[in-house]
Amino acid sequence: MKVNKQIKFKDGKIEIVTIQEHQFSEIEKEILNKLALNGYYEMEQWEFMEDPDKSYLKQEAMYSLMTLGLVEEDEDSDDFTIKVVKSDEVNSFFSQIKGAI
Repeated sequence: MKVNKQIKFKDGKIEIVTIQEHQFSEIEKEILNKLALNGYYEMEQWEFMEDPDKSYLKQEAMYSLMTLGLVEEDEDSDDFTIKVVKSDEVNSFFSQIKGAI
């Protein structure tokens, strides 16, 4: 992830703008598509047993999306589930993904 900061001084106030650039992996894109359609993404227990390497990559992708502030963990679920963060910016982002599917 690349982070750029811009510091602006205007009308006696300082404005700090942070711009993050992130290149999504293929697994992240797959998860984003499911999140755009359903509003949540769930990784079930059997996935851990079936293919541990792929489930590890999915977990890493899910944590990456949480770090970006796009999703949050759904603590009410028995399985590892993330859900879309409720904000105008994030909803706009996922609307763009829906339009591209």
